[in-house]
Amino acid sequence: EEGRQAKNTLATIRDLVSKEGP
Repeated sequence: EEGRQAKNTLATIRDLVSKEGP
């Protein structure tokens, strides 16, 4: 479960960065 949660968090951060990116 921890690995899955970490992966989900990374995906969320990546999505946020993508939205904030140029």
